[in-house]
Amino acid sequence: MRLVAIYIKQHDYLFDKPQMINFGGKYFYEFNLNKKGKFDVKKVRNQSFIENFWGDNISLVSTIVGENGAGKTSILKELVMSFDRFREGTSFNNIAFIYEINDDDFIIDTKLDLIDEKLKGDFSKVRIEYYNPVLDYDLQDISGYINPSNIFNNTLEEYHLNILKYQVLFNYSSVSDSLKKIYKSDFPKFGSVLLRAKLHYKQDFEKIFALSNLQEGMRRYLEKVFDKYPNFDERNNQFLHNQDNFIKNIEVTILSILVINNLYNVSSGSGISKYTIDEMLEGEDFLEILEKFKKQYILLNSTKEVLKSYEENKYLDFRRYLYNHSYFKYPNQHKNILRILRMFNAFEHFYKRLLKLSREEGFNEYDNNLFFSNDDNNQNRTDNMVRFITIYNRLLIQLNMLHVKNPSLIEFSFFEMSVNKRLILSNGEKALLNLYSIVYNFGINSQIKTHQWRNFIFLLDEADLGFHPEWKKRFVSSVIRVFPEILNRIKHLGSIQVIFTTHDPLTLSDIPNNNVVYLKKKYDKTDVLKNSERPQKSFGGNITDLLSDSFFINDGLIGDFAKEKIQTTLEWLKKEANKGEVAFVLDDKIKLPSFNSRDDEKAYHRLIIDLIDEPLVKNKLKSMYLEFVKDDDKFKYEEIERLREEIKKLESR
Repeated sequence: MRLVAIYIKQHDYLFDKPQMINFGGKYFYEFNLNKKGKFDVKKVRNQSFIENFWGDNISLVSTIVGENGAGKTSILKELVMSFDRFREGTSFNNIAFIYEINDDDFIIDTKLDLIDEKLKGDFSKVRIEYYNPVLDYDLQDISGYINPSNIFNNTLEEYHLNILKYQVLFNYSSVSDSLKKIYKSDFPKFGSVLLRAKLHYKQDFEKIFALSNLQEGMRRYLEKVFDKYPNFDERNNQFLHNQDNFIKNIEVTILSILVINNLYNVSSGSGISKYTIDEMLEGEDFLEILEKFKKQYILLNSTKEVLKSYEENKYLDFRRYLYNHSYFKYPNQHKNILRILRMFNAFEHFYKRLLKLSREEGFNEYDNNLFFSNDDNNQNRTDNMVRFITIYNRLLIQLNMLHVKNPSLIEFSFFEMSVNKRLILSNGEKALLNLYSIVYNFGINSQIKTHQWRNFIFLLDEADLGFHPEWKKRFVSSVIRVFPEILNRIKHLGSIQVIFTTHDPLTLSDIPNNNVVYLKKKYDKTDVLKNSERPQKSFGGNITDLLSDSFFINDGLIGDFAKEKIQTTLEWLKKEANKGEVAFVLDDKIKLPSFNSRDDEKAYHRLIIDLIDEPLVKNKLKSMYLEFVKDDDKFKYEEIERLREEIKKLESR
């Protein structure tokens, strides 16, 4: 099965009339209104269509190109959002999806009344997913599993941890080996993952209430924590910690956060405290200290009666007590206590896991930190790392509700053990890893089995953004090889289809021309170009031709700044020619620079000519200079000597 065309009846701002967009299937499709007020479907054979052209399980690859603002993303959004509305059962009669199935048959997915019911089919086993590497608020309304803007929920750190989890799952899988073979030595070096305690400045905590009357109390409270966890490095005493113990470094950050929030609760809550700060910090057992803070928080946000019930009951019994005691009478108190319980449960779960982490498979202590490695792609090791990231992420969600900015506890970074060095990935490397790791995470998602999806359409919106040209050349090839491998664990997998947008001729050169949708801006609307209007070359085409024709670049293929400089020198040469009564028309739009002397002026334009790397342009301007500039004998002699040397080289060859 392959989606070969979509019919859009109307669009709020993109088109001024109905549009049929063909993606290059076995046939091209058109709708014609008949006398009965229904659409007749006309199909014309695509003479360049080759069955199984893209390999096993890839039914079709197509691309949409056009200028910025032409509507590429809008079409993909229309496609995926309309598809979702169909699935939800809502009435949405603006679009029709045309699919080719076995041999020459086609079926249509639509709620348009104009389509004969006999042509409509069941598409419950089809799934459309949208991907755009740019985090964009306007893309958050596109639902799905692989849209990064949809994955982003609360904070940038939580998003980073989700992506890191996906990268770990993908990188330590057999599927990643296929991608590594395609990109060879260029593939991002993932290595190990280093886990370090996040280093905070003391003043970052001390200044939280700098403008309030709590500042002095805050400083006294925090000093108690700093005394309990002294910084062993006197040179860096401005930091919250710098101890030779990964666990202790995490503890001091947690306690600093809890102390700050405790002072806020004291000032804004009931004002009744169970413990003094010294009493809360007593003891060597960190879990015992957490328990004291929990009781303190409960009392500050409720009553002695509620705290007594907590101390006398088990967790579930206390939850029932809360519901009966305060759910209706004190709803805000009820919510606050539940939030406190969730937060401290997250603390305890995280800390207990942290204590065992160095003994878990895949983790090792390293230079007072931890690192994770999984060179043999052991699934148990991968699961251990993913589980820990998930637990830490849950804790962050709770911490972000507190009165502390940036409450991070751990920094995760890629690390190469052989060179003892942290790895900073480039934007292009991150883009490559993100694309495949997010799609891989979708491929192992239980929802695929739950919904029994069999056919998948991936809409990749400028997914090659940030790629080096060498990687752009491999983009289509890697997608059609790796995507089927990601989804091959699905029983009865049907087909995989890819529709992508791009601004790059290297990527476009892998796509047959009939599989390319060309968009052209026309005033405030967009045209989908017909055969007579569209560029005729793409597959294996010359890159320069594709740039100028397929991407509608006007006025040449050099940068505007270089073009302006060359035109300035050309206008100056025209001016010099006019002195000798040679007929040239000066362009009055170009302003020539002013100089202190005639020699400075000549030197400037000689340097511009020397900078030009296009031989034809350079030699033409140099020839004009020699002909029209009458008072530069020195340059003429230099040019004569240069030409003599060239002659000698040619003769010696």
